[in-house]
Amino acid sequence: ADGALTAAGDEVAAVAGVAVGEAVDTTGAGDLFAAAFIWSDLTGATPEDCLRWACLAAALSVRVPTAVAGAQSIEQLAAAGSERGLAVPGRTAPWTHGGGGS
Repeated sequence: ADGALTAAGDEVAAVAGVAVGEAVDTTGAGDLFAAAFIWSDLTGATPEDCLRWACLAAALSVRVPTAVAGAQSIEQLAAAGSERGLAVPGRTAPWTHGGGGS
């Protein structure tokens, strides 16, 4: 892919795509793009870095058959990002999950 573009207020950001070789299965790549963008935004990344994380997650996901196999854990995504010079965004709120509350 060529990359991605976002606009927030007066700020426009564009980043190049991530080369990972031949795409095997693109199922779920858009969902993982969105998930990585939201994760990085919620953890304090700039709009440009949100795009970088999103492009990386989507690119990594197309290397194997099926969407589930292409999904990276946050640790795997963070490691891949670090290898490409991305700083893992800091948390602005504690991680929470649904269910059970106490």
